[in-house]
Amino acid sequence: FIQKNDYDIHIDQEKNISDEYSFRWQEVFNNHSKPNVLKIKQYKDSGSFIDIGANCGLVVKAAIEEGYDAIGVDINKPSIDKGLELFSELKDKLLCGSFELFVDKKFDILFSDQVIEHCNPLEFINNCKNLMHENSLLFIGCPNFRCKEAKEHMQRWQTIGRGEHVWLPTPKSIEHLLNLVNLEYEYLQDIDKGFFIKCKLK
Repeated sequence: FIQKNDYDIHIDQEKNISDEYSFRWQEVFNNHSKPNVLKIKQYKDSGSFIDIGANCGLVVKAAIEEGYDAIGVDINKPSIDKGLELFSELKDKLLCGSFELFVDKKFDILFSDQVIEHCNPLEFINNCKNLMHENSLLFIGCPNFRCKEAKEHMQRWQTIGRGEHVWLPTPKSIEHLLNLVNLEYEYLQDIDKGFFIKCKLK
């Protein structure tokens, strides 16, 4: 863990964290959101889908276009508001909040990209597990602090945020975490490009 007064408080929750790419959402949608959903579709091509940490809803939009019954949730209200402003079709599909909104709810597909490094990872994964049934798949994307670029730039690496990341995922820490919570997992890309992991209940 990175030393922080309170790792549950995110320093950026009062700003619109979609500002980084909402102005170029089409590029992000085409190059990241849509490809991620198509990658997921290789493993489960229909069903209920939740994007945890949905920001302005680009993955939710892509998932709906691919036929999933998709929703997204994010704790950042300005980003949810931006998504609803950009995409009227996502009305009632983007929610501001966290896991407490889904008590006793299960999803076929859970997706979370660039979120777990902002959270207590054990708590986050266990919350995800509570939303899974025996055939659910959980897909997690996050940086790899042992990748070549991270080693070259260290604390200057652009992926390290200004205080909002509370831990730095590495192959050993990811393996330890997923074994600790008793999930089967498979890397879906070269981990030097960052983690993209498929998980299921054992």
